[in-house]
Amino acid sequence: HQDFSYQTSEASFSDPRQDTRILIKVALQLCRETFKAGCVYRKAGLVAYPLTSRSYSRQQGLFLEGPSASEHDKTLSALMDQINHRYGAGTIRYAICGLNPDW
Repeated sequence: HQDFSYQTSEASFSDPRQDTRILIKVALQLCRETFKAGCVYRKAGLVAYPLTSRSYSRQQGLFLEGPSASEHDKTLSALMDQINHRYGAGTIRYAICGLNPDW
């Protein structure tokens, strides 16, 4: 019987985000902060909240300060969405997600 521990980390944004690259970067940073070498893990997870619709994000963005996603970021994200919609989910994805994840 081994003792179990509970670890948690969180991040917040000052304005709504929908850029997957930013979300992956933050998730990896939180994993680095939370991971303990030598600890036996039986379960791990990532929770994103609160989630809102794109129209809600646009409305909120009118009142928030700070940089929004650049046109390049928006174009890249939209292009990836179009390719995956046309050819099937996962046709194009971020390398960090792996080609054949075994989980």
